[in-house]
This record gives sequence, C-alpha cells and structure tokens, in this order.
Amino acid sequence: MTRITKLLAWAFLQSLLLQGTVFCIETTFITDPKTGKKVEVASDQIIVKYRTGVSAARRAALRFSSGVRSSREITGLNAETLKVSSSSLLETLQNFRASPEVESAEPDYVRKLTGVTFNDTYFSQQYALTQLQITDAWGVTTGTGLAEVKVAVLDSGVDYNHDDLGGAFRVKVYDGFDFFNDDADPMDDDGSGIGHGTAVAGIIAATANNGIGIAGIHNNAKILAVKVCSDDCLDSHIILGVDYAIAKGVNIMNMSFGGASGSSILQDAIDRALAERITVVASAGNDGNTEPVLFPAAYPGVIAVGASTTSGVLANFSNTGPEIAVIAPGVLTYTTSADGVNPDTYTFTFGGTSGAAPHVTGIASLLLSLEPRLTPSRIRSILVQTASDVDPPGYDTLTGFGLVNAFRAVRAIPGALIPPPQDETVPMPNPFIARGLNRVTFRIPEDLGGTVVKVKIINAAGVPVRTITSNNIWDGKNDDGVSVASGVYFYELETTRGKSRNKVFLVR
Repeated sequence: MTRITKLLAWAFLQSLLLQGTVFCIETTFITDPKTGKKVEVASDQIIVKYRTGVSAARRAALRFSSGVRSSREITGLNAETLKVSSSSLLETLQNFRASPEVESAEPDYVRKLTGVTFNDTYFSQQYALTQLQITDAWGVTTGTGLAEVKVAVLDSGVDYNHDDLGGAFRVKVYDGFDFFNDDADPMDDDGSGIGHGTAVAGIIAATANNGIGIAGIHNNAKILAVKVCSDDCLDSHIILGVDYAIAKGVNIMNMSFGGASGSSILQDAIDRALAERITVVASAGNDGNTEPVLFPAAYPGVIAVGASTTSGVLANFSNTGPEIAVIAPGVLTYTTSADGVNPDTYTFTFGGTSGAAPHVTGIASLLLSLEPRLTPSRIRSILVQTASDVDPPGYDTLTGFGLVNAFRAVRAIPGALIPPPQDETVPMPNPFIARGLNRVTFRIPEDLGGTVVKVKIINAAGVPVRTITSNNIWDGKNDDGVSVASGVYFYELETTRGKSRNKVFLVR
C-alpha cells in the first residue's frame, strides 16, 4: 500500500470515527512553561492553529504523521482540535510546534466555572437591584421596545424550559448548541443542583412583571445558550462556542469561568469576537485577593469583573489585578436554577465572580438597547467611568474603578431618557409605545403649576410636528393625523404660569 493510499484510508477511517463522537474530558497535569506551575489539561486532546495557506492535504499529512486519531475544525481561526494518544501528549505537541506550517500548538486547558454557593442562613432577595441602582436605571429604560440585544451565555447550558426564562415557548432562550456533548440541545445539566448557566442567564434576563420568581436586569434581552462546560470547561469547546456565537450575531458574551493559564488560540478567538464589535464580559476568579485574574478575563479587551459582598465591598475570595474593570454582587444572589426536573426552581445562594459577571453583562446589554452602535471599548469606558468608588479610594487593582452602577451608566448614553429634575415635565409613560389606543401624558411639574395652555411637539431635526391646545395628552400623531415615526421627540409644555421642556422616546 502506497503512502498516499494509506493517508486516504486513514482519513476515511477518521471520518467514520468522528460521526457521533462525544468529547469527554479525561485530564492530566503538566507544567506550564509560562508560569512553571502545574496546570490541568485534557490528557488526549490538543489545539493546533495553522499558518495561512496550509492546504487540507498538508493538514491531513501532519495529522497522519503525528498519529492523530480524529480532528474537529474551528473554522473561524484556521485551527483544529485533535484527539491524540494520552501516552504521547507532550511529544505530539512538540511535533506540531516544530512544523513550519503550524502557527501554534497548545494543550487543551481545563477551566473552572467560577460559581460558588453559600450555606449562610441570610437569604437576600435581589439586593443587587437597589445596590447597583438597577431599579433607578429602569426609569430610563428596561430595554423593552428598543433595540434587540442578543447575549451569548457560554456556560453549562441553560434550562430553556424555565418559567422565568420564557418557558416552553423559548421566548428568552432563542437558540443554542451543546459543544460539550456535540449536539443541538444546550440544556443545563452541570450536576451541581444549581444549574450554573441557568443562574447566570436569570441574572441577565429573567422575565420581569410576570407574577413569578425574579426580575432580570434586562427584560428584553435574548439568550443564546452555548454549552461549553459541565463541571469543567475545555478551551476547545470554548473556542468552538465563541465561533458559534459570532456566527449567530450576538452582541455580548458572558463567560463565568476561568483558568490560570493563557492560551494564544483562545485569545485569538476572543480577539475575533471583539473585532466583530461583540462585548466580552468574564469572571475574575474565586481564589482570593492575592491571586491574579484568571483567563479569559485577563485578556486585553475583556471586561474583567470581581465580586462584591452584600455591603458593596470586595469579597475576600475575589481574584484581583490590574485587569479588573469593576466589581459586582457575588454573594447570596437570588436567581433562577435548574434541578433537571422542575421548570420553576430558584436559588438564594448563587455567587462567586460567576454571579458578578452577569450583573455587568445585564447592564451592558441595557446600554446597547439604548445605543446599538456602542463598541466594546466604549461600553467598558462607560461602565468604569460611572462606577461607584469603594475602598480603597480611586482606581486600584483590587476593585478596579469600583462597584458598577446601572443608573449612572445608562445616563451616560447621549440622548438617553434620563428622569428629569422636579422642575421639568415628566412624560408618562417614557418610552411611549404608540400602538392602538395608547397615549402619553405630560404631567405639569409642581413647581410650575397652572393649567395647560399648549403643548408643542418637535422632532429630532427641529421641525414642529404637532401642537395640542385642548389638553396635555398626545396620541403619537402629527397635525395631519398621521402617525409619526419612532424616535426621540422634544416638546414644550406651556401653562398659565410658564413653560417646561423635556423629551420622550416614541416606539412603534
């Protein structure tokens, strides 16, 4: 049998082996050459990134000569996940690293979910909503009726049947994939009894005002469930998940896991997401205040989040370092959970930096609902510039710029619907959803008083569209009785005692 025939036969056998393959985690410990520390990696799997222009035939030849058993392509990065013999893991890595056709070859690092639970008898009920001024931010926007924001939760999956996440109608969890088991069912089955990914998703987007459970930070956010973990997470699954989320057009990725070792291929995947204007939020780690920020949170461009306590100070388990942007609640978080049976379970004890990161993700998604053109760097700037300073004062490597503040953040968006001072008119509701018989009422400020004489409504271009003289109620139409387009409208309310000005956001 010729070498080419052997190669073709091997490739055919590989394709048969790959059908229905489930990538299970078998791990070992090796010494990380960058840090000199022992790190956990998959014992029979590596990740290889090829140089530009390397053909499929050359890749196959390299795999064959190195005894690779099967492969899986990572299309967005010119890379592959390779199954190898556990007895020759390091030797196989060296073979690929020695090839001039390979840009990098790395072990498949194991990363840990950064959630912890607490046995304390104090069960707080969403204290973060007031601590971070999220309820005040809802006076500016709940996200409803504005730009749709898609959030990828890269985690242990999401219980998409949970009543507070849209239930069987999949209102919240609109799509997903399981890269851990290589199937299309991203159900959360992390085995903890909590449902790590479900807890994360609930903090971000649990349905508000539905009479049950909790309220997520962004009521209108859509969740893409990307299962890349069970109890642990492999870089190969994470990279595939990032690639998938990019293809699905998400706006934000939440990564509540981390590991001590950096991976250039994982960083390439995250860099690609950032280049696609996708904001990436990740947890710093739960190893203590003297330990450095874990990866992927430590990569440039990622918003690294530490954990705070119920009193708003740094939690003693939260990792620290110069990469920390802000801190957020990571103790006794009340959120959705998954027990594998019931669609309406909750936990009062979720936390860690895994719980902190989705608070920031939820607030970032509110910002994007107000202004979809925000870049990842601009979102980070807004979050750090509007954070509430905590001990120690000023920027520091323990708490970054401080405790994230939702209300200040949404107010930083140009044109945001900021609740006006008491001497200004308050339009109710705002945003005004101009559908059916809906109307908006312009309330007369107490300091102004008097009776309404006239209301003049002007569009963003400065053109008057409606003058109302009979009352202070607007139906969303112009002087010709034609419905006006969605957007920001300025108005002047004149009473017998003076004038007041403000703006209202109209949504069709």
